Amino acid sequence: MSYSAVIAQIDTVLKSATGVVAANEYLSSFKDAANSVIHGYTITRANWGQEREASRSNKRATKWIIRGYYSMGSYGATEITFQGIIDNIATAFDSDPRLNSTVLTVENFDLDIFEARMFGDVLCHYAEMSLITLGQINY
Repeated sequence: MSYSAVIAQIDTVLKSATGVVAANEYLSSFKDAANSVIHGYTITRANWGQEREASRSNKRATKWIIRGYYSMGSYGATEITFQGIIDNIATAFDSDPRLNSTVLTVENFDLDIFEARMFGDVLCHYAEMSLITLGQINY
C-alpha cells in the first residue's frame, strides 16, 4: 500500500465521477485565464496511524483530503450543480470500496466543509471531502 499507488487510485475514482473535469494528485491551480472560471480538485494525505498486527506487518489507517473548487456565478445554479458533482464523487467512491484492490477498504467518505471562498478575484464554492483508507503494511 504505497502512497503513490493509493493516491493514483483515488485520482482515478475521482475522475470517474460525472462532472469532474480536472483533478491533481498535488496542490495546483485550476483557473481558466480566458474567462476566470475555476473548477478542479486536489488530493492530499492528511495523516496516518498504524497498529502492529504481526511480527512483520502493520495495519495503517490513512486520512485523505479532497478539495474541490467551483466558480460561483449568476449564469446558473452553480451551488446546485457543484452539490450534485459532490454526490457523484461520493457514489464513485461507494462503488469502489477497495480502490481497485490497492487498500483493504475505504471507510468514512465525508463532506466536511462546503462554503464560499475567494480565490484571487474569483468567488468560489469550496468543498473539503475526506476519506479513510485501511491498508496492510508488510516489512
